[in-house]
Amino acid sequence: MKTYSVLYAADVPHYATFEVEAADTEAAIVAAKAHISSRDVNLCDPDRNNPILQRIVHIEDDTGNTVATDIELDRYSLRTGGDSDRLPRNAETKPLVHAGNCHAALMAALKAAEVAIEEASDIMLYEDGQPVTFLESNEIERAFSALVSVMVQVHEAIKAGDPA
Repeated sequence: MKTYSVLYAADVPHYATFEVEAADTEAAIVAAKAHISSRDVNLCDPDRNNPILQRIVHIEDDTGNTVATDIELDRYSLRTGGDSDRLPRNAETKPLVHAGNCHAALMAALKAAEVAIEEASDIMLYEDGQPVTFLESNEIERAFSALVSVMVQVHEAIKAGDPA
């Protein structure tokens, strides 16, 4: 059995309270942002019971080779950029970034759908590539069964990858 070295990280929220004077709410937001960026804020209240951005930074095997990196362990994610880079979030759903975790299921469902569509297409075409004008009931049932057999698999893969 091999021994692996795991580098784990989590960020602990810290809180600070301060007051700003402003004419209205929008001005209060501007003043608060300015005060925070002035570095005069004393973040002295760590919330160690609620870490965020829990992640495995990397895993190394016993020879020092990195075998895995950047594995998210909670629903938070690091990001850079402006508002256009924000991922839509909802308290009841997973962020889109987790859709990547469904890649294998989606690929398997797509491959199965491709096979079913090919089978149904073959049933509905003559050997010379001309469309069928008449199908026997057993051929209709075979085409229907081929497509229905993958419908649940495709639906579940899409549902697992859809954050909405």
